[in-house]
Amino acid sequence: MGAQILLFELPPAPVPRIVFGRTHVNALVERAAELTGMSRHRIIGETKTPDGFLARCAVVRVARDTGRSLKQIGRVLGNRDHSTICSAYRRALELERTDVDFATLVRLLREVSTL
Repeated sequence: MGAQILLFELPPAPVPRIVFGRTHVNALVERAAELTGMSRHRIIGETKTPDGFLARCAVVRVARDTGRSLKQIGRVLGNRDHSTICSAYRRALELERTDVDFATLVRLLREVSTL
């Protein structure tokens, strides 16, 4: 009974592989914004809407799996505390198993990490 994530059919992002933590997380946020049709601000801002939260969780999932620290991710996502990022990561793991649209978003975001 989660929020619906609308994914737009877009070609693979022309985003180069980015090595440093903060810049890499920003690239993930930008790609999530493209894929969901949301603004960057809606993803990283103080919004508590379900779709903004789900996009944030997807960014956290991919960023964390590529070795970014909770602090690095939190800084980019609106200066959120590491415990908030940890909670979003746990939620993302659960959603990835139960929500096909969320799993698709995570898969598409992983492409940014492997370019």
